[in-house]
Amino acid sequence: MSSASAEPTDREKLALKTEVIQHIQAHSDGDTYFFVDQEDVKLHTLTFVAMHPVVFEHPDGMFVLCADFEDLQGEKFLVDYYLRKIGNRYVVLSSVEGKRSLLMKLAEKFSLN
Repeated sequence: MSSASAEPTDREKLALKTEVIQHIQAHSDGDTYFFVDQEDVKLHTLTFVAMHPVVFEHPDGMFVLCADFEDLQGEKFLVDYYLRKIGNRYVVLSSVEGKRSLLMKLAEKFSLN
């Protein structure tokens, strides 16, 4: 896929979203998802709400997906997942609290805003 393309194929999107859902399930206890903020090393206990429909392909081969969660107070909490194909499967490389600035730059680059 060329770096000028905004989204992967439907088949790739399904595989990427499946990997993120499996990652979320592996880091959950029942309905509670555990997320550590990389900036302040704070543990967040969250409830999964939904995946965002758009999947971005970063020019270096990474993919960015975003999911909505709620914290214990019912406040919206966004998590961005960074994945890359390693061998024959996609792997979550990192997850960070939703950084709209990066996604807005990608959306602008691909004229999605």
